[in-house]
This record gives sequence, structure tokens and C-alpha cells, in this order.
Amino acid sequence: MTVQADILDFTLPDLNIPVGATVVWTNLDEAGHTATLGQDGRSGSAGGMRWDSGGMDVGESFSQIFPQAGVFPYTCRFHPWMNATVTVGP
Repeated sequence: MTVQADILDFTLPDLNIPVGATVVWTNLDEAGHTATLGQDGRSGSAGGMRWDSGGMDVGESFSQIFPQAGVFPYTCRFHPWMNATVTVGP
């Protein structure tokens, strides 16, 4: 299963997905953004996972597979007030 997550208006979406799903973040904003595991602009790890899209300009995408259940906070490293959560359930 693939879940689309659009970054728009300086907002990262909260997501609820099943185990094994792939999230595809696409930057539809006029500024560059990242989708990075962590909070408040700082990268981190959770459940043994780490991911960082790197800078995405408008129209660019990044995908991440979620092979295990858990709650994964993520952030934009460029805009530390942009925070959201991927909740992965069975």
C-alpha cells in the first residue's frame, strides 16, 4: 500500500497507516522542506528506524517504507515548527 503525504502551506500531515505501507511525501509548497524522523527540526531515531528526505524543492518526492508498528514523530529540518506523526498499526 502506498500513502500520499503532501507538504503544503508549511504543514506536514499526521498519518495513520498499516504496517508495511510506503509513505510518499511530495513537496507542493513554494519553499524547500524535509521529511525527517525527529522533532523540532532535529533528526532522531525511533524503533530502530531513521530517515531523512534531504532537501526537497517544489515537486520533489521522497518515500519511506514502515515495516513495523509504532509512533514515529517527524519534522522539517528547515522549519522546526513543522512537526507531525506517522502512526503505524497492525
